[in-house]
Amino acid sequence: MRECVVMGFIERNAASLVVVPDWSEFCAWVKDAGYGEAYLDINDSRCLALQELFLEEAFEVLEEEVKL
Repeated sequence: MRECVVMGFIERNAASLVVVPDWSEFCAWVKDAGYGEAYLDINDSRCLALQELFLEEAFEVLEEEVKL
């Protein structure tokens, strides 16, 4: 079965599983952290876990900026 890719998402993926506000920034963060493309499958629980880590890190950065 061949899947259609639309705007970087595999068609079978539910967009509601994306919790990050900027998908492309998240993808860059994942790749910079050394994770492979498999971690960007939003139907995989590892992707959700990485999105949560990404948001935690982003929040910490914002929190530090507010303190300055």
